[in-house]
Amino acid sequence: MLLDDVTRGLPKAGNKFKPERMLFNVSMMGFAASVAGLLWHGSFEIRAAWASEPVLLALTTAVFFAGQTAPVAAIVTLTDGGLVRRNWLNIAQVSFPYYVVSAGVAAIMASVSHSLGWRAALAVFPVMYAIHCSYRLYFANAAETSRLAPLTRVARAGI
Repeated sequence: MLLDDVTRGLPKAGNKFKPERMLFNVSMMGFAASVAGLLWHGSFEIRAAWASEPVLLALTTAVFFAGQTAPVAAIVTLTDGGLVRRNWLNIAQVSFPYYVVSAGVAAIMASVSHSLGWRAALAVFPVMYAIHCSYRLYFANAAETSRLAPLTRVARAGI
């Protein structure tokens, strides 16, 4: 995911490189991963009564999700205006399924890593990459659909 944040910060053809955007994306990934990692590893050390592995995984995923989406909503609000809550809800609605699937894959990894070790990561990498590609394709199609929506309305009005 960090590599994706770095490559997303690289300029597309004809666009200018924006180092502050790359720095923000990478730092938010590091922040969210650090806080979620502290929660995951810290709870095992204190052996809290509520810290069953499924509950802990769900809580860690929620912390990672909030750590990734809340700062983005705040920056969008500062640059584009609007309400932080509304911007966060829009971001959350779009990205929540990706986080749920990722948490499911993490749960599977936690289960099989005891027997497969590092080979489990190799096995799951193509699955996560396919999910990532599917997600990017979905948003490319959604962007194209929203761009063509006014033309579609005009065409239907002419019928």
